[in-house]
Amino acid sequence: MKKIFGLLGFVLGLLVFAACGSDDIDNPYAKVSSISVDSASVLFQAAPGTGVVTVTAPNGITKVVSEQPWCTTTVNGNVVTVQVEGNSDMLGRSSLLTIYSGEDYAQVTVQQMGFIFALDASSIVSGDDAATLSYGMNANADVAVSTSADWITASLGNGTLEVKLTANTTGHIRKGYVYYEAGALKDSVSVTQYDFDKDIAGNYRLLYRETENATELYYLNAVVSRDSISLPDLGLRLPASFDESGISINFQCGQYCGQYGSYYVYTAFSLGGGYWTAYYTTTTAWGVFDYDNEAGYQYCAIDQSTSSRGFTGFTLRACSEQNFSADTELGALIDLYSPLLQKVDGAGGAKEALKAPALKRGK
Repeated sequence: MKKIFGLLGFVLGLLVFAACGSDDIDNPYAKVSSISVDSASVLFQAAPGTGVVTVTAPNGITKVVSEQPWCTTTVNGNVVTVQVEGNSDMLGRSSLLTIYSGEDYAQVTVQQMGFIFALDASSIVSGDDAATLSYGMNANADVAVSTSADWITASLGNGTLEVKLTANTTGHIRKGYVYYEAGALKDSVSVTQYDFDKDIAGNYRLLYRETENATELYYLNAVVSRDSISLPDLGLRLPASFDESGISINFQCGQYCGQYGSYYVYTAFSLGGGYWTAYYTTTTAWGVFDYDNEAGYQYCAIDQSTSSRGFTGFTLRACSEQNFSADTELGALIDLYSPLLQKVDGAGGAKEALKAPALKRGK
């Protein structure tokens, strides 16, 4: 995906006027100006620039007036040197120069394009191996780049942004940024380096709260793979999928997870306002993997869903048979609010938080 900024201002074309000192155009005897413009190079990109206007003025150039403060001039003989500041606005701009020779004058319009910036990357995701990556870039102003970490280097050349990454041997995801400045624009591109099998798959603790407003945390042991989140303490497996570009684990409500004792267990989602997904299977929840450099652990907060009501957690529902419906559903085996996966080196004991589901009364 591209990052694009700017709008090319409307370019009117170079306008050159010659006139006498009097503005009385109704006077048929008005004197023709003695000044002629021989050449003018005054169409600028958004970056600061220098141009030249050459005139023939038999009486010499006595002064030059610029209409705008961002456009300044110096005079050397019959040559006017024009300097413009950088234009950080998205719209083009112009300034009228009036070149005087005594009472006579000639006018030249200086034009500067609006700021344009386009980069063929909004984020960078790469594997653990050392890599050199190139992305197309178009800018009509000076661009400066820097990075947030020493394992990332960035440089510019030939209309490209080149990013070099050293090999990731940390054993976990690592993230950084390429910062760029162009005109008044300051932005960044996120850089993530990881290998799923080396850095993401493995043992986790699934931390959760028993109710939406609870403060005490519990956890279950969990094992993350490309197609599931297994809960060995319960003997259950939540079907899931891994999104490589988003670095996220995704799973749906209404999915069969296995048996717990005599119960058949399915997923359901807790939503905002006390709602839940009931027996539907169309809502997806997900969390993005990240690494906390200060705390020193990798985690994935499962806090997003496709529901317009938001997502507060998920629940494992016990059913009397392998069919998730109002007729078979018996109640919650366990509620997991604010679920968060935290990677660990090995499996540890889970804090007991299970209760047998309350059976529904017969209708």
